[in-house]
Amino acid sequence: MNVKLLSRGDGKTTIAIRESAHRQIPIVCYDSNEIKYVQRLAVILKAIIPQPIRFDDFLKNHPDFPEAIIDNLDVCFARLMPHTKIVMITLNNVKEATKLGAEK
Repeated sequence: MNVKLLSRGDGKTTIAIRESAHRQIPIVCYDSNEIKYVQRLAVILKAIIPQPIRFDDFLKNHPDFPEAIIDNLDVCFARLMPHTKIVMITLNNVKEATKLGAEK
């Protein structure tokens, strides 16, 4: 797993679009408005990407997607648990996460 930790407006979605275009992996978006934004930005970047997927649809159909790029994970989590304030998350370091992902 590759983690991109950047501030708002620093290009996370652009990075996600470029990776999606390169690997032809769909981007999971938190809602329909973000899907439209990703599609418009992909056109500006001249990037051909698979159809982005709403987070809710991804959760219902995740076995259909062996790989995914999740944009704005913090917002997706907040929508998953709307009545819970997420105070902190932890992640495995990138090397460890990559090892764990490879074991499947």
